[in-house]
Amino acid sequence: MLKKIIPSIVFPLLIALSLIPSGLAQKPSPVRVGDPFPPFSLKNNLSQEELKALRLPQKESITLNDFTSEIILVEMLNVHCHTCKEQVPVFNQLWDSLKSNQILKNKADLIGITVGNNPKEISAFQKGFTPRYPIFADPSKSVFDSLGNMKEGTPQTYLLRKAPSGAWFVLYHHPGSVGSHEVYLRKIEALYKADLEGLEPGYKVPQLLLTTLKTKYPSEPFKNKRLLLYFPPLEAFPLDDDIRNAGHQLKVVLSFVNEENLVIVIIGALNRIFSPQKLEKLQKIPTTTLLLQDDTGTLQRRFEVGENPLLCLVNDSGRIVYRSHSLTHVRAEEILQGKVTPLTPNLTKKELLKLMQNSMKVVEEGIETIEKKELENSETIYLGFTGEEKQNASLFGRVVSKYSICDICHNVHFFYILDHNGHIVYLSPIGLTKFGNVTWDQQDIAKLKSRVVGKDPFKPLLFDPYVDAVSQATMTSYLIFEGLNDTKTILQNFSDNGFRSEHWKALCLHNLCQIKKTISLDKKALPGSFTLEDHTTLDMEKLQKHFPSKTVSKCPTGGNYLLIGENPLCSIHGMNLEPCPK
Repeated sequence: MLKKIIPSIVFPLLIALSLIPSGLAQKPSPVRVGDPFPPFSLKNNLSQEELKALRLPQKESITLNDFTSEIILVEMLNVHCHTCKEQVPVFNQLWDSLKSNQILKNKADLIGITVGNNPKEISAFQKGFTPRYPIFADPSKSVFDSLGNMKEGTPQTYLLRKAPSGAWFVLYHHPGSVGSHEVYLRKIEALYKADLEGLEPGYKVPQLLLTTLKTKYPSEPFKNKRLLLYFPPLEAFPLDDDIRNAGHQLKVVLSFVNEENLVIVIIGALNRIFSPQKLEKLQKIPTTTLLLQDDTGTLQRRFEVGENPLLCLVNDSGRIVYRSHSLTHVRAEEILQGKVTPLTPNLTKKELLKLMQNSMKVVEEGIETIEKKELENSETIYLGFTGEEKQNASLFGRVVSKYSICDICHNVHFFYILDHNGHIVYLSPIGLTKFGNVTWDQQDIAKLKSRVVGKDPFKPLLFDPYVDAVSQATMTSYLIFEGLNDTKTILQNFSDNGFRSEHWKALCLHNLCQIKKTISLDKKALPGSFTLEDHTTLDMEKLQKHFPSKTVSKCPTGGNYLLIGENPLCSIHGMNLEPCPK
């Protein structure tokens, strides 16, 4: 081990690996009415006139916090989306109505944010369909992805209002088209006049509830907690299996007793609804379930509870995000845990394996066996082996499913195959359609292959809609490129089965050069200070604390660094025999 190293010497070891996320980023939960709208920063592609109309500063990037209005209507659109094109007259009328309204013209704004379109595409859209409202370019569709509502496609419209805290909350969400601008105009006028306390999703929960809870449970912390409110019915419904009956609903409600950051509140004339024995059991449930007696009906009247039961979910910002007469377990999981049904091709696991096997044999005749492998990030890849030896694979396959950007289009399903260097050698559709939901033909597939086969997906694959897109399938083509670009995130740290072995070796040998350079600098700086306790093993953990970066790169495939004389080597990749860069 190195016994002494001068701390002031800079240790310029490669740290790129340590900066890469360990796995695929977790997909966001869908943003619902009542939730905060995710903050964004978009490159400024607006004209001076558009910036002036929105009262925005002239700067390189525009953020959500730059808006000075109180209300913003955000349309998520794609310039190739048929419905989005039809929506332009509606939003033009809304824009004109807002700007001609003496009260709202400085209080409410309307903007479009594209889903995967660049400024050049927006310019063509503006010439062809003449939208009068400003449209921001989001070529990476980062805003759309942060909303988590991929299943809805485009267009989607969000109505936001700024809270005193500065956060923007979603007060209305509409997926798909709308026939008249008056729908939005009426909502904007109502929201401007409202104090934001109300009973529908998007509004603050009535203060009366919070005051009553705090009075009855003074030691219970309600701040930043979610509340699941249940007003059970006074009378039973005639059919035993009616989900509105208290027995059925309680099973659903109480199944979330241990849900993180959730307080269950059961409200009503509970002595009349439940037997003494049932009430006693409810009172023994942990303090995350609270009972509010409301014999006078004060809370029931405030929440406008009728003959039907009522269930409301209040998020940790104190806003109602769900209101209904009943709640199923599946729906509760969706709204409480943000679960979204995974998108998968309409094929069995056996059919997918067979499809991958046949395709890999087209690429390489010697492929004998195919195995499916689950990665630590929950992604699945397929390994193709040429013989009985299963240490190194020759081919690596991945299936991609993407929700369509368009509200009337099919979802996207395809797969591709990489060689052992990580280059794309094959791509094939599972379900790809173009305008009118027409299935891609062989010419379409050949066009796509000509654009991507042979490329390295660990480098950015830039999508140019005027060159790369299949005719009448621009959005689908975009999603395919997006799926291929996901490779870097999903497989960036995957080094098993010989995958990208030359890449990992190059990184390791670069590390050896840096270690050798450090040892050389150390000896020149203070001769005799560099000593070895054991003449072979380099203790990388011990080296860590001596250098300002606090990060010492290890062999990316798990090899140990050793020292032969003054030359470092790796137990897996050997010694670097090539000249090190100066």
